[in-house]
Amino acid sequence: MINTKTYIASYSDVRFECDNGKPVKKVRIYMNSRGCRYSKRKECLMCSIFNMSNEFLISREMVLSFQKEFEKYDFGQYPILAVYTPGSFLDDRELLPGAREEILQMISATNEIKNVIIETRPEFVTREKIKEIVQSLPNKIVTIAMGLESSNDFVRNKCINKSLTWDCYLRAAKTITRYCNLRTYILFKPPFLTESEAIDDAIASIQDAFSVGSESVFLEICNVQRGSPLESLYDMGLYKPPRLWSVVDVLSRFEGKKVFVGGINDYPPPKAEASNCEFCTENVKRELIRYNSTLDLSPLMELDCECRYVHPLEQSIELITP
Repeated sequence: MINTKTYIASYSDVRFECDNGKPVKKVRIYMNSRGCRYSKRKECLMCSIFNMSNEFLISREMVLSFQKEFEKYDFGQYPILAVYTPGSFLDDRELLPGAREEILQMISATNEIKNVIIETRPEFVTREKIKEIVQSLPNKIVTIAMGLESSNDFVRNKCINKSLTWDCYLRAAKTITRYCNLRTYILFKPPFLTESEAIDDAIASIQDAFSVGSESVFLEICNVQRGSPLESLYDMGLYKPPRLWSVVDVLSRFEGKKVFVGGINDYPPPKAEASNCEFCTENVKRELIRYNSTLDLSPLMELDCECRYVHPLEQSIELITP
């Protein structure tokens, strides 16, 4: 029986993703775990995921958290499954190995699931664990997704406070690409960057992710989550989410590449998110969501508005170092 004092409701939804040039429905399951060990120290400034975990969960509760959402879907209609925990699916402290094994068995027994996406930080990637995942999911395409955020060490570790080195990501990327697909997350407009700096950093980071073997990249638009350290910067007027036009500018550099967009209609709902003016924001958001199902930039490039040509205030915040 679930310990109701420690059990937190899980969550799932359905999104579209372009697969082999066609729109395919993807189920995203946000299951409960003991929580990301890094978020407990509130390291990544944009993250509030520590609000969605419980360090006292036992293995059975974690499995039930996943199963509760898993059983809602007829996967004959949803051939792609993405499994998210508050931190890393491969962290044995967060998701107990027994729970991970049961969840993989559940997925493996569902023949209608063709593609499986699992998230982890690079620190928890080992050859043994990747082989375990792939061998547990025979006849399925496996993608391991990692959050690099930026290929620039200064941006990643000073602006975002990620506590991750490029070498660690590179080692994990090499291990993953030996056995399955690699997906990399790039954060668009971390704190302390101007709009133009954020565009340049995203373009360079996406290029670097592809250069080391990423099969796909998700450009994750930074938004302001309640309870995150970034919320304090936002409340003090020291951070502003990016413009949606800037997202379009980055995507335009990667036509024909598998660069998806995340951070729109996100969960949990953010306090503040990327936008343009009141006249075009919803139109651009709608087309960005549609873009993920086709990777066709044409409808986005046909959109226009006067606000597109008004440059935002370029104000960066200098980091004070001892």
